[in-house]
Amino acid sequence: MSYAVMPFGNVSVLWRNRRMVRIELNRTYGRRDRMLEEELAAVLRGQQVPFRLQPDFEALPEFCARVLRECVQVGPGRIATYRELAERVGSPYAARAVGQALAANPFPLVVPCHRVIRSDMRLGGFTGGLHMKRRLLQIEGWRIASGNVVSRS
Repeated sequence: MSYAVMPFGNVSVLWRNRRMVRIELNRTYGRRDRMLEEELAAVLRGQQVPFRLQPDFEALPEFCARVLRECVQVGPGRIATYRELAERVGSPYAARAVGQALAANPFPLVVPCHRVIRSDMRLGGFTGGLHMKRRLLQIEGWRIASGNVVSRS
């Protein structure tokens, strides 16, 4: 276990056998990890980051793992809708199931579920709360008004 100090609060990473098992927002476990802070800060600057600890998707249900792997492909400064992600994983009518898979995302920030929004451009949900989702999208250059993603700054 280790944690990183971030502008929005501490982020803890629980890992086993050099694989991420879970990331917890606003938690402090283990020792402070400066390299983890650098990796997460790069994500917040909109950079693609090869994390030294990779998420362990193997323990997840197959559909959830497919959704999370596809979500990783939503690069910095980009957004996708739940429906688009459902189409990408081969289940075009499963937007709600995609939302549930993202709600259970054990790797927030590393698997950037904050970049997935509703088809009507509203934010949808986020494990760390809508205030954090809004802030993360704003850091990545999105303008948000009245709970809707309006445009790229």
